[in-house]
Amino acid sequence: MVYQVTTTESWEVDGIPLSTYAWNVTSLGGRLSTPGLRGSNVEMAYRPGAEFRPKVAASRSVNLGMWVTAADPNSDTGLPAGADPRASFMSNLRFLQKLFYQPGRQLSLKRKWTDLSGSYEATAKAQLVSAINPVMNGRLRATFVVDLLLADPFYYGAVQNVPISGTTVLTNPGDDFSPKNLVISFTGGTNPRLTNNTPSPVVYVQYTGTVSGTLVVEVSIPRARIGSTVVNSAITSSGSMWWMQLFPGINSLTLTGGGTCSVAYTPVYI
Repeated sequence: MVYQVTTTESWEVDGIPLSTYAWNVTSLGGRLSTPGLRGSNVEMAYRPGAEFRPKVAASRSVNLGMWVTAADPNSDTGLPAGADPRASFMSNLRFLQKLFYQPGRQLSLKRKWTDLSGSYEATAKAQLVSAINPVMNGRLRATFVVDLLLADPFYYGAVQNVPISGTTVLTNPGDDFSPKNLVISFTGGTNPRLTNNTPSPVVYVQYTGTVSGTLVVEVSIPRARIGSTVVNSAITSSGSMWWMQLFPGINSLTLTGGGTCSVAYTPVYI
């Protein structure tokens, strides 16, 4: 089925565009906002104020104000799909209700946008958290609000794979760091270490021993394995609560210990 999309900057749910001649999004509630921050500073006895602590992004809501009509979503004519306009309207409304109402899983919420840096696509996971209550504006038009919760507040772009040789500059186009989908692969080498020189203190992850084959370091789990053998006990790291961290913008990465290395990551957008 080919939907007639009406905007270049658009949103999709499970591959279905939300900007057509039959339905569209009218509000920006939560769509262009940043996530809130989770965490707090630490108050200490006999010290004024509080001791600063870094924060992390909190879950957030996206509230989509929408309208739906009897128009055929596969056409740009604005006319109903069938001979009965009321039946066409009800089909469109029911389609959207069933699209969003998924109690057992999260929806794929894709956002497409363009700014002076280029064009982007990124996808978040979301779930409907309150009832869809249509308000009729005549027989063939209704408005309603779709309240979506993003448990993970980020939108994720396409996976990037960067080979590291000596000192390599990796430019992360994202807005924040997430360990999700960050995988480091070492092939060969003795005591190989990958260091991110950009932050202070630097962040590094190192394997003690000689890599026979490929060592795969999955940062978000965290787990390090050679083939099916888990070798977490041979991993040391410093500078971050994660084994490795990529920051928005320029990251200067250095590989020592011989062998080769590649970094796979997913840019994170707010």
